Amino acid sequence: MQRRTLIWTGAGLAALATVYAALGFLLAPRLARDAFLAHCRQEWQRACTIESVRFNPFQLAAEARGLSIADADGSRMIGLDRLRVDFASSSLWRRAFVFTAITLEAPFVRATQRRDGTFNLAALKPKPHPEKPDEPLPRLVVEDLSVTHGRVELHDEQRREPFQLVLTPFDFRLQDFSTFAEGERFRLVAGSDRAGQVDWQGSLRTGPFASAGTVRLSRVPAKTISDLLGEQLPLAFTDGTLDVGFGYDFRLEGEPFRLTLAEGRIRVAGLTLLGRGRSVPWRVGGIDLDGGALDLARRQASVARLTVRDTDTPLWLDRSGVVLPGVQATGTTAATSTTEPAAGPQGTTAAAAAPQAGTGWTLRLPQLRFENLRARIEDRRGAAVVPFETVVPALTVTGAGWPLREPVDIEGRIDSAAGGTLAVKGTASAQPVAAELDVTLEALDLKPFEPYIEAGRALDFRGGRASAQGRLRYDGADGPRFAGDASIRDLHTQDGRAHEDFLSWRTVDVLGIDFGGPKQGLAIREIAMRSPFLRFVIGQDGITNVQDVLDPEGAAEARRAALEKREVEARRPSQRGRGVRRGEEQAPPAEVTPPARPLLPFPARIARVRVERGSLNFADYTTLRPYFAAGIQDLQGTITGLSSDPAARAKVALTGRVDRYAPVAIDGEVNYLAARSYTDLAASFRNIELTTFTPYSGKFAGYRIDKGKLTAELHYHVENRRLDAKHRIVADQLELGEKVDSPDATKLPVKLVVALLKDRHGVIDLTVPVTGTLDDPKFRLGPVIWKIVLNLLTKIVTSPFALLGSLFGEGPDLSVVDFAPGQAALDEASRSKIGTLKKALVERPGLELEIPAIAVESLDGPALANARHEALLAKAAAALAPRGGAAPEVEALRADPKRWRQLLVRAYTDATGRAPEVPEPPAPGKDSAAPRADPLVFGNDGLERELRVAARPDAEAVRALGRARAEAVRDALLGDGQVDAARVFLTQGEGSATGSGQPRMTLKLQ
Repeated sequence: MQRRTLIWTGAGLAALATVYAALGFLLAPRLARDAFLAHCRQEWQRACTIESVRFNPFQLAAEARGLSIADADGSRMIGLDRLRVDFASSSLWRRAFVFTAITLEAPFVRATQRRDGTFNLAALKPKPHPEKPDEPLPRLVVEDLSVTHGRVELHDEQRREPFQLVLTPFDFRLQDFSTFAEGERFRLVAGSDRAGQVDWQGSLRTGPFASAGTVRLSRVPAKTISDLLGEQLPLAFTDGTLDVGFGYDFRLEGEPFRLTLAEGRIRVAGLTLLGRGRSVPWRVGGIDLDGGALDLARRQASVARLTVRDTDTPLWLDRSGVVLPGVQATGTTAATSTTEPAAGPQGTTAAAAAPQAGTGWTLRLPQLRFENLRARIEDRRGAAVVPFETVVPALTVTGAGWPLREPVDIEGRIDSAAGGTLAVKGTASAQPVAAELDVTLEALDLKPFEPYIEAGRALDFRGGRASAQGRLRYDGADGPRFAGDASIRDLHTQDGRAHEDFLSWRTVDVLGIDFGGPKQGLAIREIAMRSPFLRFVIGQDGITNVQDVLDPEGAAEARRAALEKREVEARRPSQRGRGVRRGEEQAPPAEVTPPARPLLPFPARIARVRVERGSLNFADYTTLRPYFAAGIQDLQGTITGLSSDPAARAKVALTGRVDRYAPVAIDGEVNYLAARSYTDLAASFRNIELTTFTPYSGKFAGYRIDKGKLTAELHYHVENRRLDAKHRIVADQLELGEKVDSPDATKLPVKLVVALLKDRHGVIDLTVPVTGTLDDPKFRLGPVIWKIVLNLLTKIVTSPFALLGSLFGEGPDLSVVDFAPGQAALDEASRSKIGTLKKALVERPGLELEIPAIAVESLDGPALANARHEALLAKAAAALAPRGGAAPEVEALRADPKRWRQLLVRAYTDATGRAPEVPEPPAPGKDSAAPRADPLVFGNDGLERELRVAARPDAEAVRALGRARAEAVRDALLGDGQVDAARVFLTQGEGSATGSGQPRMTLKLQ
């Protein structure tokens, strides 16, 4: 009986197992397949296919292959190659759906945002149950969920250009996931080529919903983020990767919900940004954020350290302000985007989580650091684009945050690509706006600032370097204020109208600067000028070139006023010709006075200006034809008390020399900073070569001056735009030259007058007064009194050197000095000859020597050209030398056509200031069998020809050689002081050529 029972029991169990197996293996897959296809048709209205469904009832495992769900247009929307689900029997006693493993192979998802704003995957959203609207999530446990070789396609048809992003291969793994507390720990690992890697570990529970854990994003391509967000961003990321890590704690309870982030870390590398519609990229080598934290409930955020490094940033300045061409296109900003920001929990947006003004958020940023920031700036506010390039090697801001209630410490340096460094250290605050910074500027090249220096002025800026050190303060009440010292070195400017050197110096130190503050004025303790040069010209209308250059608008107004007054004066005779009726008075011409303009638009005071080793080129064009001009060298002295106060008078005390042997003194009072300038200057010139003052003799005497020494005393007094000038000229040993056709020359027989008035010492004393108003170009010339005494000079014998040669040696050749072509140096034979001549002059104190400045164009021209050509090649070869190495030999470079090309291009650029145009060899004719010339060799030959043309000396260079020769002879004679300098004269002459091809100078005795 017992055996039978066991048999029937076993048979029953076998039958049940058979039925269970039949249902599991055969019926369940069919039912599941039919149910899936029916659901597709009825609930989703989609065409679906599934190749096979299998179920193992004993292993509690199900498998589906070849699943596909079509979109509304029939295209594939969702699919997979294989799905396997392993169900755990522990689900029975754990009262949950427990899956030991879920595996998806080659899943496919195509998500599309349609033009009408609908989302294709929304059609698969489960419909809410009308009777159980708030049904909680089912109890679910997934021990291991893996996705391999997936493909996700994201399409957005709402954009102006259809967008598509493909993530493949997409791998995904989720471990230990549950929807209830007993199994809250999980881990999610996912990644693809386009999306990087995600490692998310944490806990998840419901009732209320909460999650805590860590998130790590690795090697996320920035371009993927940019493509995904599209036009919601004002820019696009075209390159770069992103690594992010943080811990989080999220709880959907209370109001507001709780969200905290901690231990935040972000690494951005190789980022390239490009504005929509722009072609100029921004580049960021790296962004490092450490110690990031956020508390949403408390509205607090903090970043322990933020570092931005290795950037290349284009910036434009236009009249609207700062434009970031690599970031934002005109008319395209994030604010104008029609796409709403993505909603977060409880309807919040991503923007709500960021600190913004007026939201009560606080942000702490203890250290913000920038390293190797390069900014390429273009100032487009003017007619021409002004480029700048700066580099910030390091800039640190300490104690930053939001709101900006506390001062921050700033320390950094900015380097100009053109040359120069700005170092800044100090504090700044926003509430109230204030700053106190120690500023150090070193050797800033001023050339890039040329458009600003020249703005509103007729000034050509050629170069200069600025340095400064001091403290810069700013507050809202008093404005900016700078106190410290500054200097400008190697300044070089030119008059933009005359194209001649205007102002230059080696060093100008500005000491004790106090600029700005409550009075918005300028005070300077001292300006020390070393080796300054100024070209000072008084024009025909009494307006100086200083006003022409620094205030061309005011100078033009003064000229217009003078022209109007002259036209009024010109109409007076015709009015008198018509007569005036009795009882009528003729109205006097209206006085036209140009508006007064101060040199500086704010109160200014300069206690002292000190000049060392200066030079001044002075010219007087007021009444003289041709014009008077003189050059002052070795200028020393001070100007004290310059001020914009109209009543102030600055004291001028300067001394110098004209040439090497003529002292100059300038004394008086000026006021150039006031609206109406004041001048009362006296200048004296002594022992000047009289030939310099040929303009005076030509205008008033009608003869040029060939010889003589001059002492000139000039006095200029300008007050209320009225000029009172006096010129006193004392000439010694005057010798008149050729006649000059001058309408202002006296009709008297000048040579007879000179003979009558020249005293026994050979001195002529002449005074020329000039008076008038600067508003009237017709200066009334006062009486001219000539006081001339003439001592007829004894005619020197025809060949005086023959006698001297017989007495002191050297023979008749003592009168000539031969030079090597293109050279001004004296050889041993010439030095011996001049030594003999010096002995003769010492013994004959009544003799005077004329040394002509000579040059022979046919001999000296080629020599000067060849010397300059060789110098240019040598200079270019030195520039090509490696740092610290020796310059290569020019002939060695000639043997290498490529290196020879570099040398010629460099030499031509140095000679002309512009890059050469390299000639190309002509193409051979159609019938010519000859090959085309080597372009490199042909171009080198052409470049060398052009360089030789550029090296040719101009007339001024030849004249300078002649004067250098005369000065060499003069210096050899006067060097030891045995011969009185007043007895030796430099003259203009013509040289001759010797039989051996040497230029020859012929000396003359008087």
